[in-house]
Amino acid sequence: MGPARPCWRAAGTRRTSCAKQAARSRPWRRPSPTPAASRAERRPPSRRVIPIARSLARPALPGATLGPWPQERAQRPPTRSSALKCATPRAELRGRMRELEPEAGGALRRDELPTIRVLLVEDDSEAASAIRTALDAHDAARFEVSEAHDAESALVLLRDRTYDLALLDLSLPEGDGVEILMRAREVLRTLPVVVMADRDDEALALEALRFGAQDYLCKEAAAPAEIVRSARHAVERHCLRVQLTEARRREHHLATHDVLTGLPNRHWLDEYLRRMLASASRRGTQVAVLFLDLDGFKRVNDTLGHGAGDMLLKEVANRLSATCRRSDAITRLGGDEFILMLNDLVDSHIPAKVAEKVLRAIEQPFRIEGTDQWLTGSIGIALAPNDGETPEDLIRCADIAMYQAKTEGRNRYFFHRQGLNDAVAHRANLVIGLREALQQDHLLLHYQPQFDVQAGGMIGAEALIRWHHPERGLVSPGEFIPIAEEAGLIGPIGLWVIRRALQERRRWESEGHSGLRISVNVSGQQLSMVSFSDEVARILRDENVAPGSLEIEITESTVLSKGEAIQRNLSALREQGVGVALDDFGTGYSSLTLLQNLKVDTLKIDRSFTSRLVDDPRTRVIVSNLVRMATGLGIVPIAEGVETLEDLDQVLSLGCPQVQGFLLSRPIPGDELLPLLGQEQAPWTEVIDHVRDHKPSAE
Repeated sequence: MGPARPCWRAAGTRRTSCAKQAARSRPWRRPSPTPAASRAERRPPSRRVIPIARSLARPALPGATLGPWPQERAQRPPTRSSALKCATPRAELRGRMRELEPEAGGALRRDELPTIRVLLVEDDSEAASAIRTALDAHDAARFEVSEAHDAESALVLLRDRTYDLALLDLSLPEGDGVEILMRAREVLRTLPVVVMADRDDEALALEALRFGAQDYLCKEAAAPAEIVRSARHAVERHCLRVQLTEARRREHHLATHDVLTGLPNRHWLDEYLRRMLASASRRGTQVAVLFLDLDGFKRVNDTLGHGAGDMLLKEVANRLSATCRRSDAITRLGGDEFILMLNDLVDSHIPAKVAEKVLRAIEQPFRIEGTDQWLTGSIGIALAPNDGETPEDLIRCADIAMYQAKTEGRNRYFFHRQGLNDAVAHRANLVIGLREALQQDHLLLHYQPQFDVQAGGMIGAEALIRWHHPERGLVSPGEFIPIAEEAGLIGPIGLWVIRRALQERRRWESEGHSGLRISVNVSGQQLSMVSFSDEVARILRDENVAPGSLEIEITESTVLSKGEAIQRNLSALREQGVGVALDDFGTGYSSLTLLQNLKVDTLKIDRSFTSRLVDDPRTRVIVSNLVRMATGLGIVPIAEGVETLEDLDQVLSLGCPQVQGFLLSRPIPGDELLPLLGQEQAPWTEVIDHVRDHKPSAE
């Protein structure tokens, strides 16, 4: 029979079980103090254990660990508690600890050691003393122990004080440790617990683990070192669990809240509104959705920049929070749109009162970057169940009502009602659908190739946006682009077009078709944005595309109506290397001064001229002079709307070999265009062969 293992109780102590009676005969062997020099020799240099949090809700240091030395871990056999290992790799924790280690300075003094506050619940004073001795002998932490001898005194201490660890004997005179776990469940949820049991109490110990204990020790088998190890590891695992819980909470918060304002976002809104609708249906009450859109926000954003716009949105969020009732919910839908939800309504006048308070709050001036900015708001109101019984229906109805409020003069609220003005409802539905198409990436681009027919090849393509509505089918850009501009969506839509077109161009290059230029139409609203050129530069960097591969197309009317802001953006774009094309020149004022002062790379001759070249000599004179003037200024002319061979012959005879039109190719999706780039018999090959075989007659 091998040597007796150390027991936690001194001989002569009264025991109540056979296992305890057997253990009584084995005397407690107090560990002999280890000389400080010996301990220092075994301690690795500059080793330091990071203190644990005094406050259980907030661990002192992320990643802090009180685990054993690496050599101890290598020598120790796996224990039953290894099933509770944390997912965080220990190597990562050790790395974090090394960052916090002091420079080499020898062993820490006793008063410098981290303090671990322990609640020891043990009815046997001899066993409690033995445990204290084992904890006191540990040289990497200082254990501050409070003792309780029964369940009631333990519960009192748990209520009155804060602990880092509880060591809990499951065999108590009045009740057992499991009872403490059950009665103090809320407190112990934030406190690591190690339970202690006799061999014949293992079933009870496993039950304690199910109630939240971190580990358990079998009294008949555990040595003093095992007590310390279990205590330290329980605290470590608990700290890691708290960190993991907090990380998950932060992750959930980021997924359901707007980063800028801190308000809940659309993801949170759908789930919350669904619950509120179910509750209102059970109680027979109403739910109101108020859709707020800021009037004049785009002006601030475009003139002062996105930074000022963000400050304004945060201040609006603060005012909404201060204005609404505590029971109301506020979310930011996106951009300058907010949703307010009023729950369990029995008074139908409350939504109107809340809307009036919100409008008055928005009317007050906002102090942004040292200047006062004035805004108003338009609010649409929808009520459940009258206007809808799903979040989607309610938000859509409130959105339509908001557009009715804008139509009637802004700075007002409007209730949704059946039979709302059809034109307004149609327009609002288009805006809603367009916003959803942008968010869900349902817009698409077609590309119309551009050619140098004398050189015999394709030189680039113009990207043209298309929208396939799920109910209406293909919606004309002439219909939805003006609506996008009015709704403030043209900015994000334009940037989406640039990014998607550059991605397509990069795909062409990866297939061996380099040197092709992408042309993108840009509106005056986009060019008036302070940060437009910066946004374009960021997209070019993100997509790893050379600036010279991109050309933006602007109209003459755009430059004339918003000259200053556009000039600044155009200058910045040209400095980056982005090309600039002047579209529709000759259809408006045709300012020669503008053509002289505005530095452009390409002059696009409108189809209204190209289509009349065959039959109208006066048109041929105008186009001929446009071509010569552009060439003389170092600007490349390109003829649009070339639809017949006769049109092509005419523009070639006038000295304009770069063309674009249905004769060579209609706008087609990128997936259809890419295979044609490598074909010798592409649709435009016949036209280019015609040019080679038939020289146009000179005028």
